[in-house]
Amino acid sequence: MREKFGLDFVIVNSELMARVRRSHGLNADPFRLVPRVIVSMSWLPSVRAHQALCLSVGTYIPRPPLQR
Repeated sequence: MREKFGLDFVIVNSELMARVRRSHGLNADPFRLVPRVIVSMSWLPSVRAHQALCLSVGTYIPRPPLQR
């Protein structure tokens, strides 16, 4: 993204969440810590990702049903 748009982004995934929790505490919100994020598609369907997004937005966002 830096090369294409000249903007820095941070990828939010399980590894980043672990680092953020260790450095800023269990309730740290990565979506508020960095200005631009890209969310990992493999992490997004998880319950933790859903909770983090809801907390960041400040409202409940219904989860779509799991596809099998």
